[in-house]
Amino acid sequence: MRRVSALLPQLLTCLLATVAAGAAPEAEPAVENTERAGEPLPPEAALAAIEARLSPRIDLFAAEPVIRNPVAACVDAAGRMLVAENLTYAEKPLKTDPRFRDRVTMLEDADGDGTAERHATLVDGLEGLASVAVGRGGLWLLCPPRLLFIPDGHRPPPGWPATPDSDEPARRLAAAVPILDGFTVSPNSHHTFANGLAWGPDGWLYGRCGASSPGEIGAPGSAPAERVPLRGGIWRYHPERKIFESICHGTTNPWGLDWDDLGNGFFTNTVNGHLWRVLPGAHYARSHTVEPHPWIVEPLGPHADHDHFDSGRHWTESRDGRADAHGGGHAHTGCVIVPEEPGWPEALRGRLLTLNLHGRRINVDRLDAEPTGIVGRHEPDLARFGDPFFRGTDLVELPGRGLAILDWSDTGECHEGTGVHRTSGRIYRFSFGAGDAPAPLVAAGTDLESLSAADLVRLLTADRWHARMATHLLADRQAAGNAHGELDRIVPGLEDLVARGDTPTLRLRALWALWALQRIDEPGLRRLLEDPGPALRCWALRLLSDAWPLDTVLGGRPSREARPSASAIDALELLAIPETDPEVRLAMACVLARLPPIDRARIAVALVAKTEPGNVAVPPIGPAAPDPQALGGDHHDLGAMLWAGLLPAFVTDTDGVIAVWRAACGAGAKQSHWPSLRRAIARRMTGTDTQAARPDLLAAAAEEGPPGFDDCLSGLVAGWRGRHQVDRPTGWTDLRAAIGEMPDDDPRRGPLLDTAARLDALFGDPRGIDRLADTARNAGLPPHTRAAALDALVDVRADEARRLAQELLLEPGLSVAAIRSLLAAGADEDARRIVDAYPRLDAAHRDAALSALAARVSWGGILVDAVEDG
Repeated sequence: MRRVSALLPQLLTCLLATVAAGAAPEAEPAVENTERAGEPLPPEAALAAIEARLSPRIDLFAAEPVIRNPVAACVDAAGRMLVAENLTYAEKPLKTDPRFRDRVTMLEDADGDGTAERHATLVDGLEGLASVAVGRGGLWLLCPPRLLFIPDGHRPPPGWPATPDSDEPARRLAAAVPILDGFTVSPNSHHTFANGLAWGPDGWLYGRCGASSPGEIGAPGSAPAERVPLRGGIWRYHPERKIFESICHGTTNPWGLDWDDLGNGFFTNTVNGHLWRVLPGAHYARSHTVEPHPWIVEPLGPHADHDHFDSGRHWTESRDGRADAHGGGHAHTGCVIVPEEPGWPEALRGRLLTLNLHGRRINVDRLDAEPTGIVGRHEPDLARFGDPFFRGTDLVELPGRGLAILDWSDTGECHEGTGVHRTSGRIYRFSFGAGDAPAPLVAAGTDLESLSAADLVRLLTADRWHARMATHLLADRQAAGNAHGELDRIVPGLEDLVARGDTPTLRLRALWALWALQRIDEPGLRRLLEDPGPALRCWALRLLSDAWPLDTVLGGRPSREARPSASAIDALELLAIPETDPEVRLAMACVLARLPPIDRARIAVALVAKTEPGNVAVPPIGPAAPDPQALGGDHHDLGAMLWAGLLPAFVTDTDGVIAVWRAACGAGAKQSHWPSLRRAIARRMTGTDTQAARPDLLAAAAEEGPPGFDDCLSGLVAGWRGRHQVDRPTGWTDLRAAIGEMPDDDPRRGPLLDTAARLDALFGDPRGIDRLADTARNAGLPPHTRAAALDALVDVRADEARRLAQELLLEPGLSVAAIRSLLAAGADEDARRIVDAYPRLDAAHRDAALSALAARVSWGGILVDAVEDG
């Protein structure tokens, strides 16, 4: 009786969900929920607890027992929803529960009342199901560590909409073909696995992966040398070419991806920024993992000017409603960029929507196209969900201007520290009505697969959902063989739309359709490089380079190699010289990472030489954005993308790298236009494989004067930081003499001589050590200048460092540097000296003193003695 009483609330919840979903009751498996926080609101009560602005109609599309633990979904050509249900995900330390299996369920709202009255299981018996997609004649399933494909697996089951024979889902599973493997699931961060299948405008199947789940991706059975390293970020797979690419790298745990009307990709993420762009070859900032490329030292920050939590505090403090005023919290799932088209509320058009896990809401970001790039800015939330068990996992755009919101229906978060609730799950539908939208070109519920190719082309002028689906279907038909030459007959109309379409959006849709049909060649794309529309030029660059291999996250080249034609590279250079649009320039910088290393510098030279003086100081846009000077000459991502693309040229084309260095300054400039790029070049020249090129760099810096002095010295100091001694490079004496010849009244002379002294000391020149010691002792200089000089003496292990530190231990602004110097020497008498000084240190410096005293065994004993002595 006690067991029956305990089950009554669940039975009542299931009954209410059955009525709400319009489905016949199904037998529940013998599942015991491990969630300790109770039960979610009944589905209808949870629906009533949703608050939304802009007046969408909100329906309960589906709920338990029809749907449980929905983790992802997609929509097929008939408007039916395919839902990935993950029941195997388990709490720590179990991580995966072998008693259960995952499944794909098809749902359909045939009568248009907002509730799915038809449902059936398509595939059952899966494990670790993370995502689902339809395309190329079948069903794609991401079940890390594998990507699977089931031919015809997306079709409604026999007898649809009735429940199929019990062996049909298992039969489909048996037909699954492994396409890729190597998507490792981290044993420690088992929520960061690969996820999020979505078709891009370029016809590739895209996905995401958390940085804590590194993998080596390839076709099953591939040799290690044939696999592509994945270290977090965005990846893609081409179904016809059988090619995998890791597109951009880093962040923490991406769990949302979409493209705007112009085909710019954006993804959402957890912990270290919620909004990022899909830039091929980009290295983004990380939270819990280490940047794997040795020469990426300034990874890009997020593309929003805000966080949804107090980033001045630890991200874990944004849970339990404590980040309500900022936007809800640090964790984000799902991403939809609302089309810029009639029918959608004007206040949402072009906005990026993402679910906030802890905030139980839909965040809204306005995507502003600034002269320096696209920036996400915070706008009021679209909706809030009142059920404490609401845990949004995905946002899906629906035909007819709608959104599906998937609710895992549980407490806790992705780590599942409080257990798993497996007997619940909901899908809500937001509908925004017709508004000012034109009459639809096809009736609601039409299976677009039944349309002719000509009708699919007409859908390119319809709303974005139908236009995207039409392009995917055309790609499917091309891959299936172009029966009866049907596709050939639509090509002239598409070419006319590309040339004379009314809007950039329509022209791009026609271009993507031509690309899907493989009916635009390299000469056609080169002609588009001269198009007056910047968006067309961007996509001409992307498609022209689409088959060229991309550098891996580790800096290597994939085993495959498709060398661009000489005419294609010439066309890139001709475009780069006059190009002024920042988005086109950024697209070209991204192409660098696809070129043979020997050809990269010539394109980079053309890009950096175009920057005009005074265009350097670009305001940072992300909470973790680098120094404004580090952002390059125009677009806030351009410098970083140029640097990532240029890296392989340091081994194959050092003359070209020096040419980039020179072009990035400009003749007669008082400061360089690209200081961060130039300092990075100088820093890279400290590598052991670039010794032969150093004299050329030093000579170029000496010729330029102060701009060259500053960038060169700053880069060399950064590259050799931590080294105690380095052989003096050829050309240093001439550069050092040029700095000494600067006029005494030039305010730059003193700081440059101090920096040069650091290098002199590193090269073993006693004059450098003497100057650093004089600087450290000079009470007339700012404390940070004196502290830097003392730090430099510590770096080269100069005997003078300890004596100076003893003198300067109590000087304001110098205590931390002095403590570091004494710690490096390690004498016990200096530990006692720090203990004696402790009462007179500023509060901010006492932490440094305690840390130093705890850093050596013998010093720790002295610290304990001092504590015992009071």
